Amino acid sequence: MKTIKKIIIFKNDRIGDLIPSVPAINLLIENNKDKEIIIYLSEINYKMNFLFEYENVKIIKVKYNLTYSNRIKLILFFLTNIISEVYIIRPKYFFFILPLLFFFKKTKYYALCLNGKNNYRRPSIFFRKFLSKFIINDRETQLIRPSRRELQLELVDVNWKNKNIRNNYNFDLSNELKKILPKEYCLIHYKKNVFEKLSWGKEGFLEILENLKTYYPNIILINDIDGGDDNLFFKKRFDWFDFRNKDHILKNNNILYFENIDGLDLFNVVRLSKKTIACHGTITLLGNLVNTPILDLFNCDIKSRDDFYQYKNSFHEHVPKNNYDFIIPSTDIKKTLRKMKFSIKK
Repeated sequence: MKTIKKIIIFKNDRIGDLIPSVPAINLLIENNKDKEIIIYLSEINYKMNFLFEYENVKIIKVKYNLTYSNRIKLILFFLTNIISEVYIIRPKYFFFILPLLFFFKKTKYYALCLNGKNNYRRPSIFFRKFLSKFIINDRETQLIRPSRRELQLELVDVNWKNKNIRNNYNFDLSNELKKILPKEYCLIHYKKNVFEKLSWGKEGFLEILENLKTYYPNIILINDIDGGDDNLFFKKRFDWFDFRNKDHILKNNNILYFENIDGLDLFNVVRLSKKTIACHGTITLLGNLVNTPILDLFNCDIKSRDDFYQYKNSFHEHVPKNNYDFIIPSTDIKKTLRKMKFSIKK
């Protein structure tokens, strides 16, 4: 009986880090239908495993920070299986030790490596010598550079620009969303730490919502998971639905607050929005993945030349390419609203 070769992908990090990797992982799966592909996700991003539902794919959940048990099981797995390729797209040091531990096997290792300020290297030049191929996420450069999405596509297939990258993510809606999701809406994400840093607070956010009502018949409001007092603030003012315990108050108002929404429900709410407005991060990356029009509130606190290049580097590392607008919000909420209108009117 012929043994099926295995491909291992290490991606046990956060959801915001997983999203730029999705196109590359899906292309790798498409290019290797004859192999078993095993993807290691963390307990944090495992809720997005629906993005990789294929017959030849197996998902294994491990800790974000690998436990000793996780590491021992991994070593035993490598000892007892035929693994043709390993893709390290979460650059943690333990994964770069594997090529040394199993140098006697014919496994090829491909990796996303990191260069940082002050000559920081992850992994070191020594460990990079044991990789079959690697690409570098260069955070020390002051030049425009490829995004993480592009870097990882290049890692898995040098001809990726000539390939059909998956863009169909039409997953079925949950029964809850089928009942309550309006047909046309703007989605906005409340990011407490950014809004308070800008001195807007929740009152400033309410002013933004009032302006959005001029342009959109319905508004969906989301918050970080376990938003604490913010949940109570929004639930007192708007219709709401709690995705964790299914409690709700729905009076057919045009602003609907989704409490504790994540996973496939969050994905579909972003996918179906007419406009997604959020601070730079997970929500804007999700919007880019499903080609939703995005308004990115890219908050910068630039006090030095180094700050400027740090934000510039972060922007190019994560910036979406399609249907994308961004503004740098001001502490003056009126000024920010004027900046937002050029995108909202589209």
